[in-house]
Amino acid sequence: MRKLAVMIALAVVMTWGLGTQAAWAKTCPKLYKECQEALKTSKADAETKENAKKICDGGIALHHTGKSADDHDLSARVQKRGLALLGVEK
Repeated sequence: MRKLAVMIALAVVMTWGLGTQAAWAKTCPKLYKECQEALKTSKADAETKENAKKICDGGIALHHTGKSADDHDLSARVQKRGLALLGVEK
């Protein structure tokens, strides 16, 4: 009985860990799309928009080269900074 409980707990932990990385991996492209939309609609000045674009582009580049959940977390944080420059809070 104890062995079964340990195996179930291990399976849950492994599934949760894999699911978290997949969730972050799906978040990055969504944030990038939001950045692109915000660039079109933002009333920020041209310099701010250019800075936000560079930040968002850097964030999606991190996503494409990322191999771990930490890489995707960093990508999401970077893109959220770009969105914040455009007045979109996440």
